[in-house]
Amino acid sequence: MRRAAAVRRIHVYAFAALGTLFTGISVGCTEAVEVLEIFDPLIPDGPAPNPNAPRRVSQTTIFFIGVGQTVTLDLSTYFTDPNDDPLEYRARATDQGIARVSVSGSVATIIGVAYGTTDVVVTARDPGGLEAQQRLRFTVQNRPPEAVGSIPEQTVDVGDTVRVDVSPYFSDADGDALAYEADVFFDDRASASMSGSLMSIVGLSEGSTSITVTARDPAGDEARQRTRVTVTPSNHPPEAVGSIPEQTVDVGDTVRVDVSPYFSDPDGDALTYEADVFFDHRASASMSGSLMSIVGLSEGGTSITVTARDPAGEEARQQTRVTVIQPNRPPEVTDEIPDQTVDVGDTVWFNVFPYFDDPDGDRLTYSAVSADESIATVETPRSTVRITGVAAGSTTVTVTARDPDGLEASQEVGVTVNSADSGNRATSRRRVARRLR
Repeated sequence: MRRAAAVRRIHVYAFAALGTLFTGISVGCTEAVEVLEIFDPLIPDGPAPNPNAPRRVSQTTIFFIGVGQTVTLDLSTYFTDPNDDPLEYRARATDQGIARVSVSGSVATIIGVAYGTTDVVVTARDPGGLEAQQRLRFTVQNRPPEAVGSIPEQTVDVGDTVRVDVSPYFSDADGDALAYEADVFFDDRASASMSGSLMSIVGLSEGSTSITVTARDPAGDEARQRTRVTVTPSNHPPEAVGSIPEQTVDVGDTVRVDVSPYFSDPDGDALTYEADVFFDHRASASMSGSLMSIVGLSEGGTSITVTARDPAGEEARQQTRVTVIQPNRPPEVTDEIPDQTVDVGDTVWFNVFPYFDDPDGDRLTYSAVSADESIATVETPRSTVRITGVAAGSTTVTVTARDPDGLEASQEVGVTVNSADSGNRATSRRRVARRLR
């Protein structure tokens, strides 16, 4: 039985000189012999292998990346296989000092190492060992700095300086350290200098200008920002001059102090004033222009802070002490001394202490005077008043209470003197008087 074998149709041209070409076929002439089918035991059963290699696919082959930047590529998009065979991928950089490559499956990862250009050679291989290659070009380049947001506008007084850290307003994708410089458009109005990323702006003359700040990386690439600067007339705060004298005021009284001599303004600005009392239950203070009025409220000490303010809101302060004194007040009559009746030759006495008081608590001394000593005489040992009848009749006795400063309060007491054998009782009109000295 004939074995199944691979059959292929071939054309063979045999010549007599070649002798016997195949077993059972003798060629002895110069004519060509066409062998239509040959059973070859060396050809295996099944279809013949397809000798088609993978092919490249047109794709982007030029790339730009930064130092430290990573890109990934799907290498399967760069090749195709006519037989749909699975492909194995390899890749390498021709200069690994510029870029490094790693492959996982069909994904290649490329990392920029240093500035420069290198090729990455990618190889795709099918299971039969047939290959195709793509050459990708990578340029590792410097990425320039970038502006971030806007540098805020600045205001500076003539002669003054403002400082701005400009580093938050720039960034560098490569993480490069940046150098900064500043350029003023109207340099007669302001000047600008850099110390690292700190920009110092000095006001020179009133007006406005702009400043261009440049951030530069080590490769010389730059980013710029511009900000506006307004220079205002110089204002200097008020200054204290000397000290406001300490003040003393009686309770209920007012003292006034002009505070303007105790402040000055270098710019000649008109100043406004205000006063603040620390213990406001002891004194009050008010301002009328530069005139401060202090009213004593209760005995004790307190302080007053005087603030002088210029039109720009700049201030200077001074503090002064105020002592509030309770002035001496005269004694007061607290009750009426009853009229007194005494017989001729007799004596009546009474204590006057309950009938007077001193609002300051001062110790009081007492005296008494008879209006008519021919009718009655009077003595005042300490706070006791003793009235002695001399002759029948009526008169008055004035009793006076006096404090250490000599202030007095008095009241009159009616006195009736009866004869020893008379039952008549005369009543005199009584008067109470208060006298201040």
